[in-house]
Amino acid sequence: MTKRFFLFLIFFCLFSTSCSSKLFSIKSSTSKDINLVEDFLIEGKFKYTTNILNKRGYFLLIKKDNKLDIVLGRNFLLPERQFSFELTQSLDLGELIGESPSSDRENFKISVLLSYIKGSPLKPEDKTLKVSYPNGFSYIDNYRMPIKIMFEKEDMQLILIIKKVS
Repeated sequence: MTKRFFLFLIFFCLFSTSCSSKLFSIKSSTSKDINLVEDFLIEGKFKYTTNILNKRGYFLLIKKDNKLDIVLGRNFLLPERQFSFELTQSLDLGELIGESPSSDRENFKISVLLSYIKGSPLKPEDKTLKVSYPNGFSYIDNYRMPIKIMFEKEDMQLILIIKKVS
């Protein structure tokens, strides 16, 4: 009887511990802000809308040294478009998406665009462009970032949804 009891007790302990224990990866609880001096990668989705154009897809922002590489794609089956910029260069969002060049569109410095993406407040001289963060800020891979960023200007709207930061 005691042998059966000990055998039952051993099997019960083995069975209960194997079913109840789950290993979880523990991430560090320290949060970071994106530093524009350091290298980083931001992945997400975009939606660009004008009066005549509506495009959606995914994007990668790869910052290395003083360069920013932007990769845009509609889906993972179609070819991607790749662009490379210096941080001091200006960018026309419409040309980036594939619209024809226009003189009435505003150009943005790459460094200013990156500061908006990381969640810096709008500068007083940028009154023509409305930048908002409708979903507020959250922690994405331990980086404090806006989840959704909306750039709006008259007939143009660009929405970025951040999925991954590293």
